[in-house]
Amino acid sequence: MMIEISNRVFKTKKSAEEFIQDILYKYPLNQSLTGEDLVFVCGMLELHPDKDVKIGVGVSSIIIESDTEFNKTRHFSVVRTDGSIVDFSFKKCLSPNLNEPIKLFRSCARRAIANQCLSFRDEFFHKEQNLDTKVPCAITGVLIDKNNCHVDHIHPETFDKIILDFIAANNINVSEIKFIEAQNGIGRVFADDTLKDSFSKYHKSVAKLQVVSPVANLKQKKSKNVAYKNSSK
Repeated sequence: MMIEISNRVFKTKKSAEEFIQDILYKYPLNQSLTGEDLVFVCGMLELHPDKDVKIGVGVSSIIIESDTEFNKTRHFSVVRTDGSIVDFSFKKCLSPNLNEPIKLFRSCARRAIANQCLSFRDEFFHKEQNLDTKVPCAITGVLIDKNNCHVDHIHPETFDKIILDFIAANNINVSEIKFIEAQNGIGRVFADDTLKDSFSKYHKSVAKLQVVSPVANLKQKKSKNVAYKNSSK
């Protein structure tokens, strides 16, 4: 079973677990994740079945803690903006139902506009970066670099809304869409290149993008995904 987390694709669940374990044990206890590790784990938290409960009032940071009873294993913990801390199981993040047609469509749509997002990020950094090659997060103002950022869609034209509007405008039945393995053998893409190009052009015409920190991006997920979640029930 292939698993995609924060634009990184793993061919097996085991390879994903090994990658995550490396992050868990490379940091001292109680230290906050940074850089690409923070970006990755924030993306992983979005896959947790109880992510809204875990995120709560919002994420301030993500840290590594040890098992309080035996002190032998480690886990990720969310430090919320109100100071409360809650742990979460990365294994639960690796078992989402990714075979639902709407989720497959979303994943392929994300791949279809990946170059747009990368181009926006690179152009934005080229124009706005300071002498330390950093830019302020559009939401929090915290300075971030290319390895510690997300390209996000500005509300109300969220990525999920753009997908739903595109599906409705083109009378698409997502259950009938065909997906094939990507050329590199990792993940799936739209079988129909016309559909991919059509969505890419539509996205470019309506999307308004911004560069944000991974934590700021995660804070917004709870409210931004309501329409998407209701439509996919």
